[in-house]
Amino acid sequence: MTALLPFLAAVVLVAAGTPVFAADAPSPAGIRACQRTPRPDDCLDGLFRTYLAARSTADALRLVETYSAEHADLRMGCHPIVHAVGRETFRVRGSVHESFAACDGTCHSGCYHGVIERFLGPTSAGHVSHVDLERKAGDICRGDFEPFVKFQCVHGVGHALMFFTGYHLDHALGVCDRMGDRRTQRICYGGVFMENLTSATPEKRDVKGDDYHYPCSRLAPKYQPDCYLMQTSRMGEMGLWTNGMFVECARAGPFRSECATSIGRDLSNYVRGDGPEFVATQCQWRVAADRYACINGVVKAVIDNTWDLRYALPFCAALGHAEDRGHCLRTSVRYLVVNRKLTAADAIRQCRQHFPHGRTCAAVAVSTQAIGSGAIDRTRTVTSSK
Repeated sequence: MTALLPFLAAVVLVAAGTPVFAADAPSPAGIRACQRTPRPDDCLDGLFRTYLAARSTADALRLVETYSAEHADLRMGCHPIVHAVGRETFRVRGSVHESFAACDGTCHSGCYHGVIERFLGPTSAGHVSHVDLERKAGDICRGDFEPFVKFQCVHGVGHALMFFTGYHLDHALGVCDRMGDRRTQRICYGGVFMENLTSATPEKRDVKGDDYHYPCSRLAPKYQPDCYLMQTSRMGEMGLWTNGMFVECARAGPFRSECATSIGRDLSNYVRGDGPEFVATQCQWRVAADRYACINGVVKAVIDNTWDLRYALPFCAALGHAEDRGHCLRTSVRYLVVNRKLTAADAIRQCRQHFPHGRTCAAVAVSTQAIGSGAIDRTRTVTSSK
């Protein structure tokens, strides 16, 4: 642990409603140093292990949220950071239910995902066996969880399955197939595909250097929608920019919409980093189906990060056409109504705070809130920003 001391902050700040920083608080510089190491997850775990010895999970999540507000690079890469908070929370509490009670939706709900990683991981006896992995995966999310937490649990299982099967894509998807109904299976697939593209050990991933559509193109049709919801991240790695991605998405056949949604999800990082105008331009000059899919990808991804409308509404306002703005507003509000039971009063408050034409936004929000349903949106675009 001595080797980690240079990574720790020497900041003291106590204020109502803010995180309590202390001498053992991971600093922005320390987090960045971990991100550059060959084993960033182990390094981040060490940082938060020290911090959580005396602080709560809520303190750690508020710490990360504060850093995210102040540092654009940490804001865009905060998801794997809060994975570490979740892993260390489970190490302290030893129970999925107690750990989930301590987590929240900060940074794409990564705390929940980290809890699952630690739960499904090897015990002190050694490496986790495939038999134990499949048994645990089938049981872990059957508890009495609210729908939002259930989603995070199953998505986290998908991440962990990919990791603990040694990035054997087909095996991980096969375990997802045994996890219940179709909706549950698809949530699990999403975690598997995300882990395949965002792994801290990229040499293990199931990817090809000469095929923009791999692995989606080789999989059975039931897996392809959720594969394409992540695939443009791989296209970007291979050198494609937005225009080229739309060209490739047009070649995705029946999964063109999911592919275009993935473009919006990737572009959402710019909304959180540099502002919404550039992203609005990238989405709005497309044919209608691609345009709406791109808009959907943006707003769902930015909402997944903060679970409010602080980034989605300025993006909607930046769109050049009234029809697109209306679609964007309805999609944003409905997404929070469905997934977090957003109330009309809160929607109106956020419209006044984040949308330049507050009355127009509020009118759309109230009408949309009234028709919200009670089921989790299975086309969510939870991401791990890189």
